[in-house]
Amino acid sequence: MNKHDRGWQWSIWSSLGVAGIMMMSGGCSTATTSNASRNDDLQQFNHVTAQLDRGGSFYAYGNNKYLYAQLAESFESTRKLLETNSATSPGSGKILLACNAFKAGIELLGIQEIQAVGGSSVLCESEPGKHGNLFRNRIYITYGQNQPTGLLWQLTGKENHSLTTELNRLPASTAAAFSWEVEPGELWARIKDFSVNGPFPTFRMIPLMAEMNFTGCYRQALPEVLASMNGTWRGLITADFEKDGQVRLGAALILPGKDRAFFDFLKKWAAKQPNMTVGPDEIAFKPNYRMPLWYRPAIRLDGDQVVFSTDLSVAELLRQTPKPETGLLNSPEFQRFAQNIPQTGTGFALVSPRLGRALATLQESQQEEQSRHLIGMLAQNHRDKGFFCVVRRESDGILITANNTEDLRMMIGHTAVASSLIGMFLTVAGNGQETSNRNACTINLRQLGLALKHYAHNHHGQFPERDNVAGLNVLLKEKALTDRHVIQCPAHPQPVGKNELREADSGYLYLGGFGEGANRNLPLLCDKPGNHRKALNVLFVDGRVARFIADCPNCVRTVEFLNSEFGYSPEELNFLLAKAKKIDQELKYK
Repeated sequence: MNKHDRGWQWSIWSSLGVAGIMMMSGGCSTATTSNASRNDDLQQFNHVTAQLDRGGSFYAYGNNKYLYAQLAESFESTRKLLETNSATSPGSGKILLACNAFKAGIELLGIQEIQAVGGSSVLCESEPGKHGNLFRNRIYITYGQNQPTGLLWQLTGKENHSLTTELNRLPASTAAAFSWEVEPGELWARIKDFSVNGPFPTFRMIPLMAEMNFTGCYRQALPEVLASMNGTWRGLITADFEKDGQVRLGAALILPGKDRAFFDFLKKWAAKQPNMTVGPDEIAFKPNYRMPLWYRPAIRLDGDQVVFSTDLSVAELLRQTPKPETGLLNSPEFQRFAQNIPQTGTGFALVSPRLGRALATLQESQQEEQSRHLIGMLAQNHRDKGFFCVVRRESDGILITANNTEDLRMMIGHTAVASSLIGMFLTVAGNGQETSNRNACTINLRQLGLALKHYAHNHHGQFPERDNVAGLNVLLKEKALTDRHVIQCPAHPQPVGKNELREADSGYLYLGGFGEGANRNLPLLCDKPGNHRKALNVLFVDGRVARFIADCPNCVRTVEFLNSEFGYSPEELNFLLAKAKKIDQELKYK
């Protein structure tokens, strides 16, 4: 890249950077204004600030009228600069695409429709020795007299309604809850229209292809499924503190499911999952010996609603209205957070200090040091923290009112920290669980290897002849294998009965017919497809267990991968492939 290219590209990216900074900060304009404009600005200021509280710890206002004018100028100058240098720099097309994408994204979301924003925080209660501070936070976002069209406004609901019914359903054990109007059908229609009619020709077929693929997989129309989910979405997290000092967490999510379209899609999807069972109106997760006894996740159809829950009792809590003495609404803690907050709006969100106490208790039960540390940081971040927030649609904007243990500046900072910690925890927890499963899988295969050696010792050095679970049943019948649970991959455990093993009981593929004198690199046992993410554990003839980075969707692909690693003889490869094809056909691996 020559100096000329670097110079003009630096100018373009600087221009975009300045525009972005202006957008984030609220911007300031040096443009001259007429008296009429000043009067308009004053009216806008008075209108927005009338919705706020003055004299507190935080107060801010921003008028975006001049900001958008400068953004338009920045984009226009950038476009001209690109056109001037398009003949001398091949990178101009990518930068022009980035400019167009940035502008189109703003218009799709409706950010340019925000005329002004104001926010305030006022201390309304202070009890340092008891509950701590409580702030009244308000945010007002106005779009003026024009009807807004951006996705931002659709995500905040259309009409105010009483929230009392939803609040009355919350039990005293509520740690967090929300109720929100969501319209996936309309959101998809907007995104589809933007893709088809937008400035990016390469994106025009993406939503149409997505709909075709969805219909091909599930025999349903994607727009109809999404439209059936339009309505009020409700969620609940509960925390019950047991007598033994442990905490029992539960969660439920209730979504609209009109005409069964959404639930029918879930049934078709669940039928393809090895750890789920599907009934007429219920999708259940198969038992997992690592789960607590009370943890029985399921998806249920309840009238025109679809209920996701960690166990049936939590789902019932959202269906029924508790007695006043057992409900959250009349608890002193909720009444403190709800004081002077309207109970009509498009939705609400609640986080109770109970969540922080539950996280602190959960931390003590963690075995892994890293998980214990991260949960501890989350617990510290939520210690004595809570809020109750209601969103209302006004005639020309949105008013968000919340009672919070933090003012707006502290809340933004803690939200950023909490989001980072949750992301770290989910990553570590997911990786930690997967690593634990892989290690336990290796131990299982070693135990099975010892059982096969024991069998071969009593059968002239030959391993069981039949493949898969038929061969493993021979080990049990002759008591070469005594622990039936080792035939399961820890990633997908199933309850194992005392009768003869079924294919569904086994987490491994067994290739029979070998003897101890065969090629030491021939596989005896390996993971079934889908046991681990891009990992394959294999037990070989000589008894060693090895782990490979591989993604093998069927037995044939597993054999081909191992052949690429060890280079089997033509006879050995043909023998293995014949077995693999037969196994794939019997177990319906594609």
